Amino acid sequence: MKNSPMCNLCHLKYKMMLRLNEGILAKFRSARLEKKKFTIISNNCWGGYIYRCFNSAYQSPTVGLFIMLKDYIKFISNLEYYIKKCKLTFIKPEESHNYKELLGHEKFGEYPIGKLDDVEICFMHYKTEKEALEKWTRRCKRIAWDNIIIKFCDQNGCTKKQIDDFNSIDKCKKMICFTAKKIPGKYNIYMREFKKDGYVVDDKYCIFQHLNITKLINE
Repeated sequence: MKNSPMCNLCHLKYKMMLRLNEGILAKFRSARLEKKKFTIISNNCWGGYIYRCFNSAYQSPTVGLFIMLKDYIKFISNLEYYIKKCKLTFIKPEESHNYKELLGHEKFGEYPIGKLDDVEICFMHYKTEKEALEKWTRRCKRIAWDNIIIKFCDQNGCTKKQIDDFNSIDKCKKMICFTAKKIPGKYNIYMREFKKDGYVVDDKYCIFQHLNITKLINE
């Protein structure tokens, strides 16, 4: 788990868990899916991991990237506008309105930063603007608008107000929010493993113990 102390044995078990979930268990989960088309909108790379855990093609543009939370709240509050109406352009890292927050982030300045109107997207796992644009455009066309899961978590300096704002959004029946603290909210899922960290360091960790994702997709 990134940025969290972990003994060598725990780290090995974590890596084995990821491989198992993305390998043998993925085929088992895929066989139980009644709805093969589903889109996960996520503020970070969590969606890509879930697709691999179901042996599924990426059906979401929010794979391999992250969106700062104040931008993400705007993005999911008006999802169709940003995806269908806005053209993805790119800016220099120093032009970002999140510059101060991003300055201390890993690899900042090395990856493309896209913009949809007033929302910025950090394509952390992409090397060029061309690659980011091509994959964003292709995956936007795959969106299953009738089966969308919107995911949120308390990373990147998340405040209780942002968690409350997420819970107040009424855009989708399938919404989930991972927190390291017990916070009231209809979409909140408490991940006690990160209580000492104060935020959910890695929302892939023990995810299938906290959420029946197969059931959520099939609903």
